[in-house]
Amino acid sequence: AVDAALSARAASQQPVRIVAHSMGGLVARTMALEKPDTWQRMLARDGARVLMLGTPNGGSWSPMQTLSGDDTFGNALAAFGSLFDNRGARSTMAGMPGFLQLQASLLDPALRLDRAETWQKLADDDMARLLARSSWHDEGPQQTIYQWGAPPQSVLDQAVKLRRRLDTQAAALGSDAGKMLLVVGQASFTPAGYTMGDAGLEYLDAPGGGDGRVPLSSALLPGVRTWKLDALHGELPGKTNAFAAYVELLVKGETTLLEPLDAASLVARGAATTIAGDASLSLARSRPSRGMLASEPPSSAADVLGSFASSSSVSDAKRAGPALHVSVLNCDLKFVHQPLLVGHYRSIALTGTEAVVDRLVATAMSKSLSAGLYPDAAGTHQIFGNVRQDPDNVLAMARPLAVVVAGLGEEGKLRAVDLAWTVRQAVIAYAQRLAEQVAGAPAEFELAATLIGSGGTGVSAGSAAQSIAQGAYEANLKLRENGWPQIGRLVLVELYLDRASDAWRALEVQSTAAANQLKLVGPVQAGAGALRRSLDSSYRGAAYDLVSAVTSQRSDGEPTITYNLDTRRARTEVRAQQTQGTLVRELVAKASNDANRDAQIGRTLFDLLVPVEMEPFLGGTTEMVLELDAGTAAIPWELLDTPGSQAAGGDPRPWAIRSKLLRKLRTNEFRAQPSDADADGSVLVIGEPLVDETRYPPLPGAR
Repeated sequence: AVDAALSARAASQQPVRIVAHSMGGLVARTMALEKPDTWQRMLARDGARVLMLGTPNGGSWSPMQTLSGDDTFGNALAAFGSLFDNRGARSTMAGMPGFLQLQASLLDPALRLDRAETWQKLADDDMARLLARSSWHDEGPQQTIYQWGAPPQSVLDQAVKLRRRLDTQAAALGSDAGKMLLVVGQASFTPAGYTMGDAGLEYLDAPGGGDGRVPLSSALLPGVRTWKLDALHGELPGKTNAFAAYVELLVKGETTLLEPLDAASLVARGAATTIAGDASLSLARSRPSRGMLASEPPSSAADVLGSFASSSSVSDAKRAGPALHVSVLNCDLKFVHQPLLVGHYRSIALTGTEAVVDRLVATAMSKSLSAGLYPDAAGTHQIFGNVRQDPDNVLAMARPLAVVVAGLGEEGKLRAVDLAWTVRQAVIAYAQRLAEQVAGAPAEFELAATLIGSGGTGVSAGSAAQSIAQGAYEANLKLRENGWPQIGRLVLVELYLDRASDAWRALEVQSTAAANQLKLVGPVQAGAGALRRSLDSSYRGAAYDLVSAVTSQRSDGEPTITYNLDTRRARTEVRAQQTQGTLVRELVAKASNDANRDAQIGRTLFDLLVPVEMEPFLGGTTEMVLELDAGTAAIPWELLDTPGSQAAGGDPRPWAIRSKLLRKLRTNEFRAQPSDADADGSVLVIGEPLVDETRYPPLPGAR
């Protein structure tokens, strides 16, 4: 390509200039080794220059991090290139000579990274320590996620051969150094070595000593002028506010738009760039693949090409920030004085924990809900201050100090990643209010939270605790960037000891996996009003039972109804009942006839539709929401009746009335903000009326 450019510009003697990011700089330097005549022809032109952006002239630790599963770009290749076979993908990358040629310290006699047996021993020792500390990683598919790809000796020999040539070239650049320019990035931490500890291999990160991927000492070249740019490695070629500086460097060989690197900080190329064995006090240990990751996936090329610490929206501050202190408190919410974070599933009434907290803030929450100003979608939030005095003790402070309500969306549809994101947004909103309203706002504040979302289906107490801690930690990283108050301590509050214990055990696992990000303080603390367990055999945060009845098909094509129950008396259960389609349709036709008064039809439908083992739940419930899909919505559930309901002494009212049955339609197509009928409405249309279509539009949805 350079030969072609030189030939095209031979007549005009125009200069050829190269901008090379990262490994591209090594490609340019290798051209000087492989095609020295072409290299000299290029540099002989007046104005010819080579601008390198973050080039790992002395190598980088990205190859080792890729083979050990600690590099975002390498993991992306493993995920897309060899689905569910991480080890196979890493082994493929380990067989690429051009990839291993980027490895730092290949020639260090103390590390012996030029030998295949060294890499294999690192891989074996790391896996052995992981299995010793994490006994649950004993299945094949679980282990393959953490298994290395060790390079063969033939590939290492090729890498070492080029590395020796590049190092020899760097020591004797001579006049070529005047035509070469370097811009280096900046990051809070950059991998600069490794050590093998009790928990496995850990990388030693140098603070402020590189761009997140390339250590500063590995980027520098003797005699090559260098400038600094506040950008991570992957951001260097896309930093638009630096383009003018890049142009000046290419055209003039100088620029005042970037800060030149202090000559005193220029480290000799031969200086040691790694540390093995004992970690220096100035180096931070990290193992990205064994820590907590942000809930947001990469959204740009810079996220993937950046380091683990910068791969998500939290940037390098993730490793720099202190660990979040979390404790679990078993007590009544009335005795919590910190601001309290609670969740709200979409509903027209406050139940469970929300109803309790509402009374503590002088019903401000229920008033806001009735006014139509209340968060219900995931990611939404609202803050309620509390100035209520305790009527039993007017001198007592208001408890809690404030209430932060986070929306959770529809019950049964909440995912752990959505919960973490919702908590993060709510915490940031409260910290912003502190920063804006409190004169001299404290640098840190305490926050209490209930086990948000665990009263519904699909979210256990343990998973809720982990998601809340994850969201709070991510919020702290964002707050640190903006200079707003951060959470100094997160207190998870639960009334029942068994649920508090579940939360504590889940947090213990999380803190073990990421000790530098989460610190679990003490055992479960007992407070005033604590209870050992719920009086019912399960816990549900709402005053009603939720029953889902949706249509499905067996493998033989026979239709069935799949039931999912979340009641206040038992854990969630799933039952499937095969329906006799023809008989059900006939009974539905008879039951829906207003001339039919046969009560036996309702009992027969109940027997046909409801499994025997579910009859105690549906027959004995007092409040129930029945979630239906298009297939089950056509069944007249309100006409069903339980067997024996007319027995002596029984409640003679229909089953739907006794159980306060309310149906809800599950659909993927709906209006986001429907206009609900209220007491002031003049017309309520149920079904499609027979009217003059020239005056009134048809209502197919109402039908």
